[in-house]
Amino acid sequence: MNYGHIYQAKVYEVTEDHAYAQVQGRTFEIVGHKEDRYQVGEEVEGVIYQDRFGKDVLQTDLPDIRSEIFGWGEVQLARRDLGVFVDVGFVNKDVVVSLDDLPFEKNQWPQKGDRLFLTYEVDDQDRFWGKMATPEDIAVHSVKAPASAMNIDTTATAYRLREEGTLALTADGYLGFLHASERFDEARLGECFETRIINVRQDGGVNLSVKPRAHEAIGDDASMILAILERTPNNYLPLHDRSSPDDIRTQLGISKGQFKRAVGNLLKAKRITQEIGDGIYLVKDE
Repeated sequence: MNYGHIYQAKVYEVTEDHAYAQVQGRTFEIVGHKEDRYQVGEEVEGVIYQDRFGKDVLQTDLPDIRSEIFGWGEVQLARRDLGVFVDVGFVNKDVVVSLDDLPFEKNQWPQKGDRLFLTYEVDDQDRFWGKMATPEDIAVHSVKAPASAMNIDTTATAYRLREEGTLALTADGYLGFLHASERFDEARLGECFETRIINVRQDGGVNLSVKPRAHEAIGDDASMILAILERTPNNYLPLHDRSSPDDIRTQLGISKGQFKRAVGNLLKAKRITQEIGDGIYLVKDE
């Protein structure tokens, strides 16, 4: 008899609050499907294990994650001397991902609420150990991204950390790579982060970025220009594409490139009008 495996059992006792079944002569309390009323002699199927209270149980609603079956488990607790505890769908029981399978740097460990794609193994002492998916395992559960995925906003979960970047699976199941140059900080293992697709590769994978688009990145510059226009006479600023970089920096404190991107953003949003060789004007709300 092996904990973590599925067995057929026969119900042998039913009380007002509990039901018990026997597997190969051993007794297990039935957990899961509390709304069901079992009958003595009824055949049931479930996975057996010992819960955190040391009680032998047979869980009849099978978790999505089972031995050799991968799925997303939610991190419940991190213990620096042991690893992280992950909820894989058992009642009153988590599995442990050993610290030997986690990043050396503790700040890269998963935190409570993060997700790991894993299955579990049971050792000869009946301890449940989480086994994280390899990139090859992840690939089996992924789908190829269509060309139309380019530039969409999405979320992704980090499943492998590398010096050159982060491997992640997007919410749509695309294999993603977040290069170190396209992030601000190192992602945690298991962290779900907001991102966007900046390239759809020929193999169906995608490249990701957490940095804002160019027009989003200059939001502060555009806001500053709007604030200045609102205070100037006639809501006018005598700066334009042909203005010198020194004039722009003197009046606004930003580069000419930043100015041109901010103006382009404001024109697109129809917040200003521009007269070539003259300047820019605020579009007043009607």
